This record gives sequence, C-alpha cells and structure tokens, in this order.
Amino acid sequence: MSGVVERRSLTETGARLVEELIPDEGLSLDIREEIHTVSTGFRILKTEPSSSFSAFLGKNYPKVSDAFSGEIVLKSCGKTEHSFFHNDGPIGEMTLAMETDVDLRQSSVGMPSSFGVAYMSASRGPRRQAVLTSSRVRGSEPCVVMPQFPVGSSLSEMYTSFTPSSTAEQEIARTLLKRLFSMKRPVSQDVAETYGSVPATLGLIRDERMQRFEFEDPLFSEQARVVNRALERALLGQEMGVFLADEIRAGRVGEQHGDARAFDNLHFVRRKDGGIEAFIRDPVRLSRKTSGGPKLMREWFVTHDDLQAGMLIGGPFVQERFHGFVRNLITAYMDSDPQNRAILTNPLRSQLFGLGIAYGVSIDLAVANYHRRDLEHRLDTLRHSDSGRGTEEIDAQFNERVRLMDRYWDSLAFLAETDFVGWKEAL
Repeated sequence: MSGVVERRSLTETGARLVEELIPDEGLSLDIREEIHTVSTGFRILKTEPSSSFSAFLGKNYPKVSDAFSGEIVLKSCGKTEHSFFHNDGPIGEMTLAMETDVDLRQSSVGMPSSFGVAYMSASRGPRRQAVLTSSRVRGSEPCVVMPQFPVGSSLSEMYTSFTPSSTAEQEIARTLLKRLFSMKRPVSQDVAETYGSVPATLGLIRDERMQRFEFEDPLFSEQARVVNRALERALLGQEMGVFLADEIRAGRVGEQHGDARAFDNLHFVRRKDGGIEAFIRDPVRLSRKTSGGPKLMREWFVTHDDLQAGMLIGGPFVQERFHGFVRNLITAYMDSDPQNRAILTNPLRSQLFGLGIAYGVSIDLAVANYHRRDLEHRLDTLRHSDSGRGTEEIDAQFNERVRLMDRYWDSLAFLAETDFVGWKEAL
C-alpha cells in the first residue's frame, strides 16, 4: 500500500449529521471572524450564534446543549501555499473528509466535535455571510461543520479558574479515553506492518519538528540533538523491533486519532447532570509533499495504544499543576484493559508509553515555538518602526514563551536520560 491519497467522494467517508442541521434551502450564517492556521494553512470561519443550530443541539444532544452558545465553526481547505503539507484542491478536500470521518466516531460515546462535511459559499463585504448547503452548488467549497466550544472549556482554563476534585479528574480521564479509543479502527496486517513498524514509529517520534529544532534553531539545537539521539537508541534496539512486531500480530496497533493534545485539542463542558463531558477536536489527516506527489501521512495515526495514550498527556506532564490529571489518566488507562497494567511492569511497554509522552511534549513544544516566532517577528517589526512603542510588552511575552519552552526541553531531557521510563518516578 503506497500511502498515496485516494480520490474518493466526500460522502464515502462515513455518516453525516449535517442533513439534519441544514434545511433544503441552505443555512445562512453571519461570519464573525476568519483565521488561517499557521501550522497547516487551513481556513477557519467563526460565525455568530444560530438559533437553528441551538435547536439542533437541543433536539439531538440535550445533556450538553446548554453549554454551547449556538456558534458554528467552519473549517475549509484554505488557499495559501504551505511548504510541507497539501491543504488545497482535491487533496485538501480529502483530508477534510477523512478528518470528519474519524471525528464522527466520537458520537458513539456522546456528542461529536464535528457534524460532518457541508458545502460553503462565503460572501465578502460589509456584512460577511456563509451559506451552508448539504450538496455542492456553483462556487461552493467543502468545509467541516463544528460547534464552537464555550470560553473557558480548555484544560488550561479549567485549572486556572478552579482545581477539579480528584473525582472530577477521574471522570474526565475515563470519558477522554472512551472518546480517544472510540475513534480507533482495526487495520489489516499489511497496513499495520508497514505503518506500525519501528521505522514508522521512529518517524512519528523524531519527525520534522525535532529535526528543525536540531538543524535550524540555534537557541535549542543542542537540546534537540541530545533528545533525538536518545529517541533513536530507544526505537532502533532489536528488542523494541521484536516487541512491536509481536504487538502488531496481537492486534494492538490500529488506526487511531492522531492529535489528541491536551492543551490545543481537548475541551470540557458541564452536562445537565453536573458531570463533565470531554471532547477531542481536530484529528490530523494531512498529506505531505513528496517528489512522487502527495502522500497521506498515515504513519501519524496507525499507532500502538500505549504510544497513543502517552501522547495524550505529553503537555500536562510538563507542568506540576496538571499532575493530578496525568495520574488519573494513567490509572484510567490501566483500568480500561487488564493488559494495560503492563505499562508499569513490562520495560518495553513502559518505554513505549514514555515515548508517547515525549511525542506529546514535542508537539506542544512546536506549537509554543510557532507563538515564539510570531512574537519574534512582531518585536523585529516594532524595533524597526518609527515609534518603536509596544516593544516592552511583546518582549515580556517573548521571554515568557522561551521560559515555557525551556520547561518542555527539561522534561524531554529527563525522559531521554531515563530511557523514557522515568515518567513513573516523576509522578
């Protein structure tokens, strides 16, 4: 299997809920804000609240409908050139369809974080509007239709406003794991061996982010070099190769959600019964540019359960105030399947779980670096402007971002020094 993206119709990718949401004449929405994602170049439109969307939530998801304002978020391919990913044309459309197909599987355990692929015609002018239709019309483009999570629903904001009780953390962890693995799908032995092998796992861990830190970033190149060599040693050992081959034959490698980062992609809302519902947003389904054409980054999401669960807690692992959440998630993972208790007793499974944590840390580190580079650019612009005003505030934000990145590097160095099993001691 080559991994080249297949050209399929959008409706072949699974169930869609948008037919219930969008009337035959279409759904008109006022656009409040437009964002182009820095990392992947997709276009995000945030809309004003919609009464019809609120009614849709109330009818289909009464337990959580009160937590949402009725705003809809629309994610389309975007038109900007990206140096690494394909995000436009038929390939971009296919990544949207695949993302939605995976996202909709969360509906098996509660409200999904997207409602399917629709077609959008966006106007420009004083009153910007987007018209959604269930089928393509002239000039429209496909988009993912998602609910807008309320302000204060992220993990960081939850722990800033209050510290959840241990009981609440346990509930969050259990719900989160159910959603994470509801998106898992079995794959054939051939696919698992091709994309779940040691070389592919190495590519998953030591990917372009860590390469760029090592070879293109003088501020952090030495830290990246040390961590990258440790990742190679851990994954290229003969024992790990045999172990992963056995795990593939045992069916513990499957197609899973690829980007369940705790800080960017997890949201929490209160249900009517007072409980907490966890959501995972934005699974990554991207295609990278190669000399042979676009190649689906399948190795991002054909992965081992331990690696996937470890990745989930990478960001929170770095900061002590989230360690209660991390401990509860580890416990919930071990309780979800008797085999998972082996992450504490089997050295290779402990190491694989730790490698997942390292991968999660590296992703959040790269996100922090996007913000650092943006602040760097703004500082440079202000210093070369006539007034030069505003540099102190931006400079303070920049220094705080670098301090945060230092904490991430400290955690990666600790994991590397302990052959990625030190996570057990840290908690």
